[in-house]
Amino acid sequence: MAAAAAALAGLLLAGCGNNNSGGGSASSSSGSSSSSSSSSGGSSSAATAACTVPITTGADVRIATTTLCRDCAVNNAYNVLSGKASEYADIDLTLSVLTGAAALEVIAPPGVTYPAGQIAGYTLSVPGASLEASVIPQVTISTSLNGTTQDVETFTQLLSANLLSLLTNDTPFFLGVQTTKSFDTVEVSVAPVVASALAVIDVYEACSDATGVGALAPVQGAPTLPVPIPFP
Repeated sequence: MAAAAAALAGLLLAGCGNNNSGGGSASSSSGSSSSSSSSSGGSSSAATAACTVPITTGADVRIATTTLCRDCAVNNAYNVLSGKASEYADIDLTLSVLTGAAALEVIAPPGVTYPAGQIAGYTLSVPGASLEASVIPQVTISTSLNGTTQDVETFTQLLSANLLSLLTNDTPFFLGVQTTKSFDTVEVSVAPVVASALAVIDVYEACSDATGVGALAPVQGAPTLPVPIPFP
């Protein structure tokens, strides 16, 4: 995974900072609105979209799967809070059926609320991706505040030639949602779409802000999933 670690470190540098504090861009008031991103959602390319404010110190993590994905696994979940490029969680859908889904969410430290206008999301990679691959699992990024869903974006599983080039060698990439409401939780949920799809997503970090929404185009009219997935 040396290539992945080096690539992730490069993404963090490209994001104009390596702030490892979960509260660096947070607001104690959910009514304020600001953004430290250098570009608005949708205007950044896959090469430049990067996390600028990881959520780490004092945060918590929860994982969940749907009933039809009970044999799926979310491994090493707390690695997303480590702040280390060499450590990551993974969402493994290998044993799922096609209607299952699994999720990981990061909850801000107590008393922290992130303001609207930031780009919340995750740094991810697809291990084992090759130029022959064409499909990855459907990925949904969502935010919530006190358990109420705020903003949701679902991303396409069909890969362009440019994105395939990005994904090879386990290269990390960022996916996020341009927030319109304040939030205290960021979730990534993953669902398989075809039997031949790549089945594992590595999750490096959750972010309260980034320089763009990332590498994949949002899906219009995506299949309905339980978003966020109910957590126990």
